[in-house]
Amino acid sequence: MRPDYPTERATINAVATKLGIGTAETLRTWVRQAQIDEGNRPGRTTDESAEQTRLLQHDVVLMDIRMPGGNGIDAARAIADALG
Repeated sequence: MRPDYPTERATINAVATKLGIGTAETLRTWVRQAQIDEGNRPGRTTDESAEQTRLLQHDVVLMDIRMPGGNGIDAARAIADALG
């Protein structure tokens, strides 16, 4: 889809609209996280974030229901299972 638009921002805006995603910023965040998870961008991977969450035992964890490579519901279940 990118060749149809002059910039990544224009592409993300168009895709967010077509998919009915609330804001283009949400989709941009997912794209950035997918790039990190694939090793194409520096940052903390989804797996590293989940492990840190498990180790730190936060009182509250907020996350998107829809995430690249998974979803918040499954991630919350995995965290709960890991904590016992």
